[in-house]
Amino acid sequence: MLELKGTTSIVSTTVRIVGEVETRLDVHDAGTPLAVVRLMLGSVLVNVHGALAVERVAKIWQDAGFHRDRLASEVTDPRRGLLIGGCQVGTVARIGPDAPSRCDLIPRTKQLPQHIRIQIGPLIWLVMDRAAYDSTRAAWDQATKLAR
Repeated sequence: MLELKGTTSIVSTTVRIVGEVETRLDVHDAGTPLAVVRLMLGSVLVNVHGALAVERVAKIWQDAGFHRDRLASEVTDPRRGLLIGGCQVGTVARIGPDAPSRCDLIPRTKQLPQHIRIQIGPLIWLVMDRAAYDSTRAAWDQATKLAR
């Protein structure tokens, strides 16, 4: 007989993005209050419910642009190997309009270059270079246009 003890839950997921991020976008019920955006950023699938929530996430990425020019144009330090490579994560997250958020510029450490840390609800993005920021921001901007 199987006896269950304790619980497991994912409190947050960190996604490090380097270089141009492959994105795919799908919108259901566009132009209605029930709009749902499914945005695939690399291997991370984000479901955002409601045009207001999509606009809020896009605004957070827009605000993070304040730090964009402080990022390296590209991260190419071969001594760091996988520490600076993109990571493979299988994550599904739902983000609503009231998800807590913050954006910080994180100084360079021995392990990582200076980067932007963007947290929206349970998702934390570590944006390592300008290409990563630009491609992800463009995806959120496009999602906002399509959800309206």
